[in-house]
Amino acid sequence: MLLKEEGFTRLPRRGDEEHPARPGPRKAEPADPRRLDLSPRGLRTHFGGLFLFLPALVRIDFDRIIGGCDFPGSAMVPASCAMRSLSVLKLFGRRRHSHVMSYVMDEGSALAAGLNVIPKRSFLSEYSCRVDPACYPKLMRSWFDAVSEVGIDWGVSFNLDFHTMPFHGEQALVEKHYVSKRSRRQKGILAFLVEDADRRVFCYGNADLRKDEQADAILRFVEFWKNRIGKLPEELVFDSKLTTCANLDRLNKMNIRFITLRRRSAKLVDRIHQAPLSAWRRIELEGLTRTYRTPRILDTRVSLAGYDASLRRIAIIDLGHEDPTLLVTNQLHRSPAKLITRYAQRMIIDNSIVDGIEDFQRAFEQMQDSASYDKAIVEPCEERGVEFYTSADQTQRLMREVLAVDEHSWKPFRGRKLAGEKRSSGKKRKKRRNRKKKVRGNQENLIKDFKHGLGLSHVPTGFFLANQIYFKIAALAWNIKTWML
Repeated sequence: MLLKEEGFTRLPRRGDEEHPARPGPRKAEPADPRRLDLSPRGLRTHFGGLFLFLPALVRIDFDRIIGGCDFPGSAMVPASCAMRSLSVLKLFGRRRHSHVMSYVMDEGSALAAGLNVIPKRSFLSEYSCRVDPACYPKLMRSWFDAVSEVGIDWGVSFNLDFHTMPFHGEQALVEKHYVSKRSRRQKGILAFLVEDADRRVFCYGNADLRKDEQADAILRFVEFWKNRIGKLPEELVFDSKLTTCANLDRLNKMNIRFITLRRRSAKLVDRIHQAPLSAWRRIELEGLTRTYRTPRILDTRVSLAGYDASLRRIAIIDLGHEDPTLLVTNQLHRSPAKLITRYAQRMIIDNSIVDGIEDFQRAFEQMQDSASYDKAIVEPCEERGVEFYTSADQTQRLMREVLAVDEHSWKPFRGRKLAGEKRSSGKKRKKRRNRKKKVRGNQENLIKDFKHGLGLSHVPTGFFLANQIYFKIAALAWNIKTWML
């Protein structure tokens, strides 16, 4: 106000070139494989582990598969580069492709995708909407055949399940499905997944299901498997809500073994509890990590509406549940213990550290805390020469031994005293304190990892076709990671 009263005018606005130099965001170049620099050089990247998967993509001729499925592409971003870019993000663990902007300047991600710069968020977000629906079955067939040609053998027993990916938009055509995580029904996309129980990879998936189609999804998988492999699957394991008794009868007439559960009604549970004690017998389940290893069973033959033959029903108690578990199967002569164990493999896997120590044991250092200190960790590490570091619970016995260490054995370490002493893992191990071992569901947690690790917690769009290709890309990335590891 004083300057204005004295007759001073407003200073002219400075141009961009007149501003002082200061840090600012860098602008990435447009994605273009023709500008990819392949000259020998070194670079730092967060995506170094992705290059372990590239030999597998070369073996199956990934570019030929994508090129034969008519995926959209351009001279600047070919279809194979676009699909590799999406797969790279999923293999790296980005939940959504919209999170790519944090890694646009990373040369490693672009090099793995075959581009000078990985495509930006706008391109990746709209790419799935540009894919023709006819591309999906072509991709599944071509991928399946290519994987089979490189020598990957498929198993004979499969785990099947539905999973709902919640949708929070306003799309009226999205149906409501049950979401187990929230124990309620809400709008979402229903996906049907099939896992090879031997290879532990997804061998079939369909994310374009309606309510009136979900009961026949199992038959569509059987048809797909027959066309690709030339024979029917030998065994299918699923829960009670996956299909109907009429479809169970169809599976039985095709000589396909199945194991499923039967829904518990109050009348049925009362009738089972009224069975005489002499009809029950106790069995022992294999597996040292089981908490309930000696359940009691009631093995009977039953008939269900819509199923022409007789079924075997095994009622199981003493498994940690208040109500009995009802196992239903068409395998009339198989051991009850083996049937229960096989179904449990769909739900429970051993959380031994042995599963996590495979090829890189010499260079691997297992860092754990006292909560996971156990003989199951120590012995496999010692057998394989794996270095590990862990803390231990400060029990009274351990503290007495520490205080009894000779004073000359202590050494100064960062202002404190440190003493080291070798222990035998067979004699010194952590007490369990009657604590239940942690178990995790094989199929259920595999789908959970698939959902959270690959960004399937929520569907990205309200369009079925766009969500279908998004689901396919995520499944491809998951299988690549599983096969390599």
